[in-house]
Amino acid sequence: SKRSPKLADHIQARFGVSKRHARLIARDQISKISAKLNHKRQKDLGIEKFQWQTVSDERVRDWHRDELDGNVYKFDDPPLNENGDPVLPGDDVNCRCSADPVVD
Repeated sequence: SKRSPKLADHIQARFGVSKRHARLIARDQISKISAKLNHKRQKDLGIEKFQWQTVSDERVRDWHRDELDGNVYKFDDPPLNENGDPVLPGDDVNCRCSADPVVD
């Protein structure tokens, strides 16, 4: 994202973290906002289910690849993470997964 470096500069200056850490935070937060908007947009269109999709590369979390990828979930009943909290694509730190709409 073009906004990521600019946001990273602000994060680094404001919180005194390293440039690398600031970039990670910026990328993660921009990705989370994008994912949340996508989820809301789909729900507003009446889409109740999604298929979990990974980007299918070596950086995908094992759990996302082995347990979630390709499965269909309801937005109102998503899978639970290891802490028992509901999780949607994009919720985990630097998650690049997406919620592909399922229309019945």
